[in-house]
Amino acid sequence: MGDLRLKQSKVIFDEVKAGMHPEARILCGNSGKKPLHISSLVLPQYAQVKTEPAVIAPGDEADLVITLLVDKIPPMMKPSFTFPIILEGVDAKPSDRTVTVIVNRN
Repeated sequence: MGDLRLKQSKVIFDEVKAGMHPEARILCGNSGKKPLHISSLVLPQYAQVKTEPAVIAPGDEADLVITLLVDKIPPMMKPSFTFPIILEGVDAKPSDRTVTVIVNRN
């Protein structure tokens, strides 16, 4: 993903229930020469994305944290669904900076 190196590009949330706010963490690193501030401009209302720390210094590692807000998932959504998160803040084509999120609700 450009200067952003991710341990994985897919996240699975299993057995998700109402009232939960599960989060997934993906280890990432900055292989570039400039600090990275990662975000996503187009997110569904039931997802949040951030890095910890918020700015990834050159050569440093961070966690990409994806949080699912289960109560905000529209009721008409299927019990199992997939959505993409296109990361902003890195120079790469959208298909190279996409994390796929798979949700399985009970």
